[in-house]
Amino acid sequence: MSKNRTRVIIIAITILFITGSAYTGYEFYGAYKSLQLTKKKHGYKSPYQGLASPTFTRGDWMGVLIDDNIKYTDGAHNIIPYDIDGDDKVELIANSYRTDALILYKYDDDPHSSVNWSRYVIDSSVGGGNPRRPVITFIKSTLREKLLGGFTSGAHYTAIADLNNDTRNDLIVAGDYRRYDIIWYEAPKDITNISAWRKHIIYQNNSHRVYAIEIGDIDGDSDQDVVFVSKTDNGLGWLENNGSSTDWPMTWIDNSCTRCATVRVADLDRDGQNDVITSKDDPPKGGTLHFFSYSGDARIQRSWVDHRIASFPAGQGAGVFEIADVDGDGDLDIVTGFPDLYVLENPYPKNVGHGQEWRRYKVGHGYMSREIDVGDIDGDGDSDIMVADESKNMVIWFENSGITFYENWKRHVVDHSNDYLRWCHSVELGDVDGDGDLDIAVSATASNVFLLYFNSLIKQSEKQ
Repeated sequence: MSKNRTRVIIIAITILFITGSAYTGYEFYGAYKSLQLTKKKHGYKSPYQGLASPTFTRGDWMGVLIDDNIKYTDGAHNIIPYDIDGDDKVELIANSYRTDALILYKYDDDPHSSVNWSRYVIDSSVGGGNPRRPVITFIKSTLREKLLGGFTSGAHYTAIADLNNDTRNDLIVAGDYRRYDIIWYEAPKDITNISAWRKHIIYQNNSHRVYAIEIGDIDGDSDQDVVFVSKTDNGLGWLENNGSSTDWPMTWIDNSCTRCATVRVADLDRDGQNDVITSKDDPPKGGTLHFFSYSGDARIQRSWVDHRIASFPAGQGAGVFEIADVDGDGDLDIVTGFPDLYVLENPYPKNVGHGQEWRRYKVGHGYMSREIDVGDIDGDGDSDIMVADESKNMVIWFENSGITFYENWKRHVVDHSNDYLRWCHSVELGDVDGDGDLDIAVSATASNVFLLYFNSLIKQSEKQ
């Protein structure tokens, strides 16, 4: 190992201790990768700058650079294609954690041109910063700025749901700061009127640093609650939607959620009641995947029961996963795993109790999956799998042959770039241009860019 690389690793470890936070393996890797990049005024230089064009072709995909303005994209974390205002045109909702920003992108005319996309910064201080111990905070922020190019945490994940039943889609963000943990942005009628978005702090603990969130009806009262994982105390909890705009009641589900990076809400066992799904990763021992169900009162922690879905050997994890009906049989399966990617078959028809075995099928090997999505990418009627590989700096998809539960799916590379897909962090499928097929929205954390890849697979097959 070179002296420079050793020095970088030592500095990264020092930063982790200085910040006094519990970091996941992903974050250490990100800190190390980030230190290798060059900086600009607001953080790191976007490697894309200086390349020929914001629009490019990659086989059956057309790539479009949506944003690489480092002031807003530093730490580009996740991006979601979604029709927020119901005008039949898909918007992009994005967040970047080093700039602690929540951003809306909306297009006019043709979405295939980057010049037609407008940026609306809903909030540039989502987490609100750290208000405690101003001297130490100053030292930490200075070191972060000098060594990591800015804050190492901030707006981390965004979910979308109508929280107050006004028929408008609101935005809910994991703050990942010690000041604001979970923030609800109440949507106005005109989503481009930035000043009309109302910010509500629904959970503020000053210590947890909420890492990821998900929305769903937990207690069966037909409104949308919030489930979260926090990285400083290994906590899995949920917030009850009580109709207020702030301070929702919180209940812990589990306090041993080690390195829980993802959380989902779904009725896995088909008993008519939503479950909470998460993973626990311990690199020396391997990862485990769990779902939690409850009987009685969901507001009492002892009502929750932990069901282990799957265990993975040392060196393999389940920290990233997606819930979807992969085989189209009416129940929800799971796609998970790194470096091996698996489909797990749901064993729960309505007449089967808990404790059933989830059979697993290896889709592929050797991928550091940072985010997974599932959808019919090639238009043949079955569900394919999309993956962001952060170690190879690439976006890939795996083709479902129609059988679903088999080994070694056919792999297709959408794009591979050490420039604008560096530490590729998020992939989400959606029909952005309204032509009937699924496009890909991508964020790359170390490249500090948000991208779109427009799908022409179906059009090409029709020509043949």
